[in-house]
This record gives sequence, C-alpha cells and structure tokens, in this order.
Amino acid sequence: MDGVAVTRVTGDVDIGTCDLVRTELVNQLTERPDGLIADLSEVTHFDSIGIAMLVAVSSQAEQEELTFAIAAARCPVLRPLHVAGAVGFLTLFPTLPEALASVRPAPA
Repeated sequence: MDGVAVTRVTGDVDIGTCDLVRTELVNQLTERPDGLIADLSEVTHFDSIGIAMLVAVSSQAEQEELTFAIAAARCPVLRPLHVAGAVGFLTLFPTLPEALASVRPAPA
C-alpha cells in the first residue's frame, strides 16, 4: 500500500499464534517499508502475550526509525491494551485508513 506494509491479523492472538504474528511483523520491518501497520480489526481474542509482542515490535521499529501503527477498534483488542496501560506506548487508530494516513510519508 504505497510503500506502507500492512499485516492483517484475524482470529486469536495468544500463545499459539503470537510467534507467527511477531515473525511476520519483524520480517516486514526488515524490508524497510515507509511504515508498518498491524491491522487487528478482525482479531477476536487478544491476551497479554499479544500486548508484549506489540510493545516489542513497536520498540524495534522505533530503534530502526520506522513508523509502526496499529489499527484496532474492537473490544477484544482494546480492552486488554487499556487494562495493561499499553495504549500509552503504542500508536493506535480505530481504522486501517486512519492508520495509513498517519504512517504514509508526506507528499514531496
């Protein structure tokens, strides 16, 4: 999407799937996109290991000076992020278009 990598995640993000999601996001970072978005719009279950994974990927993106954002508006994702206090460490948007708008580089 115009130089921005989007990783769409569906279903559960838990101990059984977290490594797969993390691997995909890290692989996207190594490609040096203009930005990276984790689209969690279709995630139905999200637990503490998912929070730790997003914080770690966000930290790695920051170290590599890449923009990382998360698109999520559903309670199964937002509630754990709010309870854990992770919303202060992550860049969240309610929709993918809003996340894309924030991550895309400004036109020259």
